[in-house]
Order: sequence, then structure tokens, then C-alpha cells
Amino acid sequence: MDNKFSTFIHNFIKQYNSDVFCNISKCKSLLLDHAKGDYKKEIRLLLQALELDFYTTIMNSKDLNITRMALIKQFQDEYFISEEITTSLIDLLLLELRNFKPKYESKVIKVDKKQETSEVKKLPPNTFSINVNKLLQGTYTEKLKTGGKINISKNGWYIEYYFPGPDLRYNGTLVHIDGKQIDAYITAWKENYEQYLSLKDNIPKDGKFETSGKMNMTIRIGGYAEGVCLKSYHMPVNSKNKLEEVITDYQYAKKLANELLN
Repeated sequence: MDNKFSTFIHNFIKQYNSDVFCNISKCKSLLLDHAKGDYKKEIRLLLQALELDFYTTIMNSKDLNITRMALIKQFQDEYFISEEITTSLIDLLLLELRNFKPKYESKVIKVDKKQETSEVKKLPPNTFSINVNKLLQGTYTEKLKTGGKINISKNGWYIEYYFPGPDLRYNGTLVHIDGKQIDAYITAWKENYEQYLSLKDNIPKDGKFETSGKMNMTIRIGGYAEGVCLKSYHMPVNSKNKLEEVITDYQYAKKLANELLN
């Protein structure tokens, strides 16, 4: 990819002006439309930077050197992205928004146990490309809309939920869904929901009933947390819309993981 994405962003800003970054939903739509299926990973990272309000911070900055260092640290802390990828993204924004070019120097680093050294030059500020092996030096995390968090590393991925107890006297509940089980969970949500509807039609009004569903979910009619619960009484799904939202999240998580790992 090398300079292609940088050129793409340069032309994008030239056509729509930089203030297009103020409206993230509109910006996302325009970026994806113009990219025509390319630069999916780069666009995702750019949008995450915009969600952290980096556009406003850069435009209002009176000292871009300090701002640069602060934004690099903030992005790494928030998303666990490698320093090289983070730096190239911030430098691209600084260049295109404020025509700011930091100075780069070669850096000598150790490459093995024999103390051999190799001179490695950092990417120039007009270059932004993603190498997945460098991107996933740690764990990439992202919150899902319906709750929970996706965690992606070189070793695989999973979705994790934490449900706090009713008060401080009780421990919270942790639910871990391995990426290899995501399709089974999607099927379970659908089939458990169908069973919930069937039971609801056959249980007398104001009656209560509870049973176990597939993938250790709970199906509950009447009372507290009615619907299909991921575990015990947590995350009840009792409408078609809620079901679709959860499944959409799982499908998004699977797609994201495949893009970053393959």
C-alpha cells in the first residue's frame, strides 16, 4: 500500500475539505464509497482517531510537537496499536490537516540475542500502511454496541462480557466466547429465541417458566429479565430487534477478526 492511502486521503480532503472529519458518520460513508472496498483497515483506524476527537485537537493545537506525542500515546493506550502504526497515522493527519512534518532519524535496534544491530528507518510522514504482524503486537480491543468487548491478538480472538453484581457485596459475572464458537452462538441465539416465542405463546398469562437453552443460555418467561439471557439473568433478549442487534455485533466481530488476522 505504501503511499497509496496517503494519496487517497490527500485527494479526499481536497475534494471535501478537512471539516468533513467533523461529521464521523458522513465521513465514514464517503470514505467507504470512495475507497470502493480498499483500505478497510486504514479507514477503520482513521475513524477511531476521529472518534477520539483528534481532528479538533490537531486543528486547535498551538504546539503540534507536543500534540503529536500526546495523540500517539492516547491512541496506543486506547486501542493497543503498535507505535509504528500509530505514529504513521498521526503523522498523516498532521501533514494533511496542518502541513506539519516531524523530523525523522534512523534508529538502531537489537534484532536477536547475539546483539546484532540493524539500522531501521521509521516511515516518512506521508506513508501510512498496515502490517498486521506489527499492528497486533499486543491485543486489539473494541467495545461492541450491545455490550461486551472483542479482543484480537496474534493467537486468536474472543468476545468477553463482564456483568457487575447487584451491589458491592456480590462478585460480577464474566462470560468468555471464543472466536471459534461464534457461529454456534449465533445459531443458539436464533434457536433459543424461537423457543422463547413458542413458550411465551403456551405459558398462561402472568405465568412464569425458566429452562436452559443452547450454549448454556437461559430462557425465561415472566418475572425479572424475561427473554433469552446469555447467562443467568444477564443480557436478556426479548424482541426481534434486540436479537438482530446481538447477531449483527457477532457478525461484525467475526469479520473484523478475519480482516486483522488473515
